[in-house]
Formats: sequence, C-alpha cells, structure tokens
Amino acid sequence: SASTNGIAANQKIAKAEACRLILEKYGALQPISAEQWRLADTINGMVISCNIDQAVQKAAEAIGETPTHVWTLFLLNVWRAVLANGDTTMVENLLLALETRTRVDGVPVYLWEAMVDECSNLTDFVYSTGVLQQFLRSAKCEVWNEHSSTWAKWRGLLASERIGVIRRALTERQELGIRPVRVQMKSCVLPIVQVVVPTDLAADHDMGADSMVVLFSADEEFRLDASGESAAVLGVVTSAKRDMDTGMTTVTLKLASKEAEYDARLGAKNLMANEELNCLFLDDTNVT
Repeated sequence: SASTNGIAANQKIAKAEACRLILEKYGALQPISAEQWRLADTINGMVISCNIDQAVQKAAEAIGETPTHVWTLFLLNVWRAVLANGDTTMVENLLLALETRTRVDGVPVYLWEAMVDECSNLTDFVYSTGVLQQFLRSAKCEVWNEHSSTWAKWRGLLASERIGVIRRALTERQELGIRPVRVQMKSCVLPIVQVVVPTDLAADHDMGADSMVVLFSADEEFRLDASGESAAVLGVVTSAKRDMDTGMTTVTLKLASKEAEYDARLGAKNLMANEELNCLFLDDTNVT
C-alpha cells in the first residue's frame, strides 16, 4: 500500500541520516549545508545553460567563501566548461581565485588530479599546454604528507607527457601520410558516441579499450599547426564490436572533453550532428 511504501521510504531516509551523522562525528565525512548545496546547484545551472562567464564569477566567489570539500560539487564542471570555451580571461579569473585561496587550503587531491587531467583532453595542444602550466603554478594541491609536493610535481609531468604523446602520434601520422578513416555516425548521446566503420579498415587500427582517436569533420583536414582553429575532439575507445553479416564494426567512444557539447549548445559548428566524420586512430596511444 501507499502508507507501507511511505513508512519504508521514511525508514531508509532515517537510516541514511543516522549513517551520515555517524560519519561526520568520526571525521569520515565532511558536512555540507543546505545553503552550500544551493550555491553549487546555482553554479552548475549556469554551466548547463552555458552562462560560463557568470558561472566563473560565482565559482570564484564560492572558492573564497566555502570549505574546500564543497568545491567538489561544482569546480570540475566549471573547469571543463571554461576549457571547452577557450576563453583565456575566464581561465585567469578562476585560477586567480584558486591561487589566492590555496595558499592556505589546497584543492582536494582527487579534484586537483581530475582538473590536471582535463587540461590534456583538448586538441589545441598549445592552449592545453599553457593552461596546464598555469594551473600547476596557481592551484596548489592539498598537503597530506611530506611527499605530497613531490607527488603533485610528478602528476603534473604525467599530464604534460600525455599531451606530448598525443601530439607526437598526430605528427607521425601527418609525416607518414596516414589518412583518416571515414566513419558513419550511428548514435550520439554526449559524451558517448557510436560510429560505424568497415571491418576491413578497422582491422588495420588499434581499437582496444582506452586507445585514442581524433574526430573531425568529414570535409576537412585536421592540421596540427592549426589545431586551435579546427573543430576536432579527442575520443577514447570503450568497445568495438564486429558484425559478421554486415561486414561493419561499431566503435563506441567517450569524448574526452566538453568541446563538442558546448559547441552544440552555443549554436556553433556542431561536429556531432554530422552523418559522417573523419576518424584518425592513434594506434598504440593508450595514455588515458
């Protein structure tokens, strides 16, 4: 009955609340107030509606006013949007707020690491390298032991290496004259994209899980020296399934950044709306 279901639901809520209070009591969970939840929802709402400049302004204020664990509710979303937008002023404003605040309290390590990795998900390698270096200089990671600063330096170098590996893979393909594969768009529910490629062509490339690809328009060439002007995105292969009857392989990809998503929302060139795409497989470049 409805009353029985209501009682069961209330019991689950009561148990969950009791567990939360116990975790907070013993320091395993840091409290977040209703006001802080509302603030995070407001910022995330601005990101969703593509009011990125307002989201950055509000996030910068929140960074100065809220405990660092609250940042996990909104900061990565804002950072992804800013990087996809490509506005250097927004990047500088957000990093200025982080630089000021993290002199005392560092960014939680799991959030800091995710923000570092996000810098290496862009196809404009000059921009991504510059932003990564800015971030490493400005946003300090939380200190948890005497080796934390050494770890942070190593982690930053790892992200720089990832950018370099992807760029070298693209350079090699251009120098060798390797052509992209023309693929058919099967479905697109961002960030997941499915494309179809002839199995005989697929057999020539690494399509194992976590291998990298660059997607760009079927009627354009991807030029490394003009990557900042190209409508291109990095994708990560999650699976590849062959259909023996049709002779086609369906490749499922997860887009590495939010670039395509924000281009579509803002009415810019919507790469993912195309029926055909060029797909450049970065064979043996499993650097995810």
